[in-house]
Amino acid sequence: MAAPPVLRGEIGASALYEAEVSQDLRQVPVVHHCLVLVCEGAKEVLAADGARARLTAGDVVVLHAGGRPTIGNRPDPRTSHYAALVLIPGPRAFAAFRQLYPTLAADGAPPERPWHSRPGDVALAAAIRHAILGLEDEAVSERMALHRCAEVLAVLAERGVHLSSGRDDDIVATVQALVAARPHLPWAAADVARSLGVSEPTLRRRLAAEDTSFRQIVAEMRLGHGLHLLQTTRMPVIEVAAACGYDSPSRFAARFRDRFGMTPSELRGPRGG
Repeated sequence: MAAPPVLRGEIGASALYEAEVSQDLRQVPVVHHCLVLVCEGAKEVLAADGARARLTAGDVVVLHAGGRPTIGNRPDPRTSHYAALVLIPGPRAFAAFRQLYPTLAADGAPPERPWHSRPGDVALAAAIRHAILGLEDEAVSERMALHRCAEVLAVLAERGVHLSSGRDDDIVATVQALVAARPHLPWAAADVARSLGVSEPTLRRRLAAEDTSFRQIVAEMRLGHGLHLLQTTRMPVIEVAAACGYDSPSRFAARFRDRFGMTPSELRGPRGG
């Protein structure tokens, strides 16, 4: 059974991703830094530069914001089940990391490709589980949940992986965040430009300078949200399509297949909705 994602303010978010069939997903958009802990089965990651990694239970991979890796999820042949926990640190977690661990936070730059842990890195896996429990358990105070997420960032920094909350002037990330927060809305470039205090031509020009467009961002964020819902909930495809701004489930399925290489029903397998 898929578990709904958990969001705790701006501290962070967590989710359980599951699969009953082998999945091969092309160019998966990563909007926020994601820490993925494989719990069952295996995960394969192909970076844009051709670097490959295969992870099994207990291994961790960090998918950096802005990346578009190709991902394979492989169920354990003994159980026909794949499962992975995902932790997404929020802005408050990054702020706490900088405050609590200033020396670690000052060093290095974010990775330019997916990073994966060495086999048997129990400390990193335990820190991620501890942080996720802090987000999900209401008995854990916000302060402690914040400390746990900051601790994960510190553990990563000790391993040479330095994550940050990003630049305020990153126009692509800003537009992505706006659309990703409410992908069901009928987004228009003029409305987004107005909310950012720039003209529509300026917005389009700045996006073009980053080799993208408003239309591309909206399509990518909607389909990425659809992928997330299909893997973390049991929502029927018709509801997933609507949540992503598609009036037609068939059009959503076609666009989904064109983007990721699988239809929603193929992604979920025989028991998918």
